[in-house]
Amino acid sequence: MRVHGVRMLWIGAGLWIVALGAGVLLVASTAPTPDPIPTPSPQNPLDRDKAEKAAAAARNTAPPAPPTPRRWSARTVAEVQANL
Repeated sequence: MRVHGVRMLWIGAGLWIVALGAGVLLVASTAPTPDPIPTPSPQNPLDRDKAEKAAAAARNTAPPAPPTPRRWSARTVAEVQANL
């Protein structure tokens, strides 16, 4: 009788492993797919920027550097107020 009990434990453990594997496969197969890389729109610079970043991420490289800001040229308060 003891052998029968051990055999049933092994069968039960095997069934649990199979059920767990089936659950993992079910979750993996129903997971949402990642969004495709967006194509740039020539009319919208924001779309183009997102596409450049996505392409750089796909290549595993750094995205292009943003343009450098212009230097402040006003030296007096009057020049600052005139530029506003």
